[in-house]
Amino acid sequence: ISYKSAAAPMPDCDALTGLDSLVVTQQKPGPDEPASVWWDAEGFFADRYTACEGCFYLVRPDQHIAASWPAFSIEAVAAAMKRSLAME
Repeated sequence: ISYKSAAAPMPDCDALTGLDSLVVTQQKPGPDEPASVWWDAEGFFADRYTACEGCFYLVRPDQHIAASWPAFSIEAVAAAMKRSLAME
C-alpha cells in the first residue's frame, strides 16, 4: 500500500512477483483512476497507520502490517517479503 495526498501512480512493483499494489489517497480519485486507487475520505487509514506522503506498507494476506517505510524501496520490500515468508 502506498499513501499519497493525491491520486498518483503506484511505485513499479512488477519485479516483485505475487505482490498486489494499492494506492490510498486523501483526495477522491477521478472516474478514470484504476480500481487499485482507494480514497481515504475520512482519514481513517492515515490516522490508524500514521500514514505520511509517499510512505509504503507491506500488508500480509491476513491484513497485518508486515513492514513499513517512509518511501518505497524495491530492495527493502523484497527483503521484507522474504522474511515474512520465512525464506531467509
